[in-house]
Amino acid sequence: AIENTGTADLSISDITSSDPSFTLSSSIEIIAPGATETFTVTLSGSTAGSFTADITITNDDADEGVFVFPVTGEISIAPQPAMELYYGVSDPGELILENSTVELGNLIQGAGLEFQFAIVNSGTAKLDISSINTNPSVPVHSSLNEVLPGESGTFSVLLDDVDDGGFSIRITIDSNDPIVEVFEFLVTGFIELEEVEVVDNITDETIMTNATVDFGSTQLGSPVARSFTLFNPSTLETLEIEEMIIESDGFELIEEPTSIPPQSSVELEIQLLANWEGSNTAELSIASNFADFKLYLVGEVIPETSSIEVYNVLTPNGDGRHDFFKIAGITNYPSNEVAIFNRAGTLVYRATAYDNETTRFDGIGNQGRSGPLEPGAYYYVIKLGNGENKLGFIQILRN
Repeated sequence: AIENTGTADLSISDITSSDPSFTLSSSIEIIAPGATETFTVTLSGSTAGSFTADITITNDDADEGVFVFPVTGEISIAPQPAMELYYGVSDPGELILENSTVELGNLIQGAGLEFQFAIVNSGTAKLDISSINTNPSVPVHSSLNEVLPGESGTFSVLLDDVDDGGFSIRITIDSNDPIVEVFEFLVTGFIELEEVEVVDNITDETIMTNATVDFGSTQLGSPVARSFTLFNPSTLETLEIEEMIIESDGFELIEEPTSIPPQSSVELEIQLLANWEGSNTAELSIASNFADFKLYLVGEVIPETSSIEVYNVLTPNGDGRHDFFKIAGITNYPSNEVAIFNRAGTLVYRATAYDNETTRFDGIGNQGRSGPLEPGAYYYVIKLGNGENKLGFIQILRN
């Protein structure tokens, strides 16, 4: 304020500041005797620090035509929040810059894909978190709404519902940080499906998908079973088997499991049926909520080794010894056929379902001229009904 204590008007021609940080507001031109007028000096506050200036009042006072007085002021920084973001909750985690990318690498689906982030308030005022947003398929687990100065809070994102393959997720954090009100960054990586582990119980070796298992060889009519262990390596997710099929008539599944709890196993048995001779191949496919698994099966079915024994001497004299043509083991082949020919190649005896009991050759023909056959050499053809034939000679002796 300027007071005129004189007896005439006081004329104010100018009021100035030596430092532009101080600005003046005045409309004073004339101050009547005994009157007081005011003007305003303002420190701008555009920058922080200490400031000093001289205020000069130019007037027509005969004694003090130029009146100078000093002013001082200090501008301090107002309290404000400052957000820092880290990947992980270790102290400290990995610093994330705005618009940067966090690469998570290769991940296994269903393996607890929850990733944590820490928000640190390095400022001097409370940091308000208004929202944390991600892709629609990625839920955010967070109860954060504020972080006090010098403290931190955490939030996490859950990737369990993200499809397998490469992914890129944008995360946006809205806050009252005066520098970056909307903080954005990307999270990228690649999700692989969990794989069922298959162990061959004969070799105790783990079988990789698309591998081939050789069942070896077996005789016709002698099926071969082989067992495998299916193990669920996940610590969280149950293996749900949607379909298990064998594309072949030569192999079959003995029992089909439907689900396997985490860190558990079940037995799977596959059988080579051995219903026909030759090479057998198959493709086992397992479709589940894990990665699809495929196994190729091979096995060889060889002709059955005959287990019959032919007694080729016949003495039909009623003494209870060699009275008929004995074929041991013939009843193992109920579809058999026995034919006997003389040396001229003429069929003299024929029978089906030969059994050494009700159906047997005792030296009497049943083809053409029936009756006891002459002593001598004959030859036989035995058809076992499985594609295998036995040929040989038989000698009929009579007293």
